Amino acid sequence: MYWQRRCMNCALPPDCVVLDDSPDAKERWAARPGYLWHSSAPVQRSRPAEREGGTRFAYLPSPEWAKLSHLTAPTSSGKPSPGIANVFLHRRSAAETERLIVVDAATSYDAIPIDFIPPGSALNLVAYIYEPVGWSGSRLPAMKRYNVVVASFPDGTRTRMFAAQPDPTDDSKFRIVFELNGERFSIACQMRGGDLLDMVPSRGEFVSAPMKYGQLIFWEPFESADGVPSSRSP
Repeated sequence: MYWQRRCMNCALPPDCVVLDDSPDAKERWAARPGYLWHSSAPVQRSRPAEREGGTRFAYLPSPEWAKLSHLTAPTSSGKPSPGIANVFLHRRSAAETERLIVVDAATSYDAIPIDFIPPGSALNLVAYIYEPVGWSGSRLPAMKRYNVVVASFPDGTRTRMFAAQPDPTDDSKFRIVFELNGERFSIACQMRGGDLLDMVPSRGEFVSAPMKYGQLIFWEPFESADGVPSSRSP
């Protein structure tokens, strides 16, 4: 219960960077407490830039979630998962039901190994909804549903993600904020009854398909108004 309380009350400031793959990311964050460096080998399915040199980014994992996930999956090490930034870790509620929301992010295929991610994808978000210990007599947090967001960018796009923030006026809402080549984007998230999580991007449209326990969502943030993917250079 201790680590669950820590996770459900976890809060980072809105300017806290949790993932950065800019060229100077290693030098910028290496000396900061808590930050780790991820460097992956080239992957056959990845975009051309990744095929040449893999993906490299600095990220900030959550030690609280590492401890709690070790309890839910004893085979885990109790240490942060390599290459996984914890974007959001907090309680949210809807229809008088409280849940622990965990949002992970990565810009590499080996960090979040999902077979159906297409070439050109540069950012993978996974939002999990957990039933806390104590609900329905459960002894450990139980994953109820999850959404997978696969975002496709032009080659060379640089990503910087910030700690997502809970809405102080609505316990069902939170917002994910990040920059692509210095341009600000966001995803507004809201819990609904039945352990559903609505996600609405600030630009473009989500195209979703149902999965057994959630939604698979594809997104092209740089899509132009006529629906044709933008050819703008980073």
